[in-house]
Amino acid sequence: MNYTLSKLAIGLTSVLAFSAHANATNISGPGSLGSLTTGATVIGNNVGSGAFIDDYTFSVPTASSFSSAVTQTTLSIQGITFFNINNLAEKLYNTSTSSWVTNGASTSIGPLSLVAGDKYDLKITGTATGNYGGTYGGVLAVAAVPEPTESALILSGIAMLGFIAARRKSV
Repeated sequence: MNYTLSKLAIGLTSVLAFSAHANATNISGPGSLGSLTTGATVIGNNVGSGAFIDDYTFSVPTASSFSSAVTQTTLSIQGITFFNINNLAEKLYNTSTSSWVTNGASTSIGPLSLVAGDKYDLKITGTATGNYGGTYGGVLAVAAVPEPTESALILSGIAMLGFIAARRKSV
């Protein structure tokens, strides 16, 4: 029995050490995320028991499409809940215009269009009810909003000239 438990402990320690090393540089805790460019940003935090509000501030250098999702991890063993978060939600606030972009009780946002240069505050809220609080993780995804290419502009210009020429003929 002790041999099996020691193997389990060694295996669990190895997995946790490897996963902590593999993800340490990718996870951002609350605070400033700086200027988000195209791609994904992983966020997460361990929170103490009770209500919490975590703020992630960022801006986007160009007009962008934004989506995000968060989830919490529950750990219970034999009826004892070590980590849990109730009412986990995220809201997005535009600090440049002092207005809410979203203000709901959802664990996902988007896709939304964000204005280039504006500053945003993503608020993660909930109540940690586990004996050791709670833990959550999420992903923020930013994609550039496509701008019309030269060929699309040329084609729309030719179509407009054709429309004008057809209208002149009918008048």
